[in-house]
Amino acid sequence: MFKDKNKKFSLVFKSKFFRLVLLFFILAEELSLFSYLKPGAERFIFIIISLIAVFLTLRKLEYGLYLILGELFIGSKGYLFYFNFSRFSISIRLALFIIVFIIWIIRLAQNKISFKKILKLKFFDSYILLFLILSWGLIWGAFRKNSFKNIFFDANAWLFFLMFFVFLTVIKNWQQIKRIIQIGFAAMIDIFLKTTFLFIIFSRGSEFIKPIFYYWLRATGVGEITQISSCASRIFIQSQIYSLIFFFIVLSFWLFNQKKWKLFYSLIFITSFPVLVSFSRSFWLGLTVGLVVFFVGLKIKKFLHWRKTLLVLSKLFLVFFIELILIFILVTPFEGINLAKNRLKTNEPAISNRVAELKPLFRKIAQHPLIGSGFGTTITYKPKDPRTIEKYGNKYTTYAFEWGYLDICVKIGLIGLAIYLFLIFKIWRNGWQIFSPPLDNKKILIFGLITSLVALLVVNLTSPYLNHPLGISYIILCTTILTIYYNKKAEDFGL
Repeated sequence: MFKDKNKKFSLVFKSKFFRLVLLFFILAEELSLFSYLKPGAERFIFIIISLIAVFLTLRKLEYGLYLILGELFIGSKGYLFYFNFSRFSISIRLALFIIVFIIWIIRLAQNKISFKKILKLKFFDSYILLFLILSWGLIWGAFRKNSFKNIFFDANAWLFFLMFFVFLTVIKNWQQIKRIIQIGFAAMIDIFLKTTFLFIIFSRGSEFIKPIFYYWLRATGVGEITQISSCASRIFIQSQIYSLIFFFIVLSFWLFNQKKWKLFYSLIFITSFPVLVSFSRSFWLGLTVGLVVFFVGLKIKKFLHWRKTLLVLSKLFLVFFIELILIFILVTPFEGINLAKNRLKTNEPAISNRVAELKPLFRKIAQHPLIGSGFGTTITYKPKDPRTIEKYGNKYTTYAFEWGYLDICVKIGLIGLAIYLFLIFKIWRNGWQIFSPPLDNKKILIFGLITSLVALLVVNLTSPYLNHPLGISYIILCTTILTIYYNKKAEDFGL
């Protein structure tokens, strides 16, 4: 069944590159906290990091892409480092994007990059359709006199799709993909350590130290801390979506290489614990549906019979049970039960806030159901969340909505949503067709990717990721890996 037995998954973690990246992530977290505690230092650190990015990208464009992916994997909203200019803050994510894209344009102008090959790529036509509808959203939003500021910040995340051209011309072989996987797993360890540390601090830490980390997370946009019981808090970090994604990648490799059970148990724990501690209903639903799709997919492809399925599930739920016990120990069993109950309540403020958005959203969609109302379109509703009421009053106007698919419909209509979903379906379908005997590391990786894609689609129902760089980058990454597979099937991919 699995022909690549000699390619050990554990080699991912034994390279100098992996250790260097992990050290870089930990250092980045510490520097970010330091720059918050020392006002003025953030500008200096931002400039130094930007100069390093310029140097590395000029040396090799792929290094710039590694920096972009590393920042996405741990940076959530992109403000782990930032430069305040008047009333405007430039995020390190925006700086890296500009640096890499400009240097790529220069290389293209110098004929050092072949753009003609992109025209023949498998997914090129679907991306062109998406670019056309996104351009329409910009033009239509401006024509309808939506606020220029709202248009810019609303469409800003979608601009990340321009990285499609950079990725497809720079990332061209499996060794580069191997490095991206190593960066990803180093980031997952960083997110695990950060999530666990914050959960302990806000469950057992002193009242003196809590505000330091709370306001650091708020200032950088890395995460949110919400108290949901008397002695425990919810630790939500947007980049935990990649913990969910890498969970299914680990699960795929674990299933076909169970000799390294200690390693895989550890990785399952590292990737699933942040998802559990996030207390995000969207993540939990994505995890549940993803697992169903994962095992049903294996059954359809005849890689699993029901006894082996039960065995794998029992091992998986053992890890989840240990994680729950750990949470209960940290917050006391009674509070641990309260945590779960609070997140399952349908009248919880965050759910009530989302429900309050629905009618205004549907009314706005009904105005231009097919073509949308353009980027920068706003709705006004009565918030139910006390935090929103305290900050904005009894009426809240916004262009950013929690309902991911409805947000897309408002901006670029049902036509735009259909084009986007067609691209995603095309990615999934190609990955599904590839996953067939005889198996190797490439096919196993791709099965993990398309399962994660389903989980991402589910999460996007109530936590918009498909119109955010975190989700967009994953779509581009899947496209890149599938393109490399079709171009270089026989190339070695030893982990």
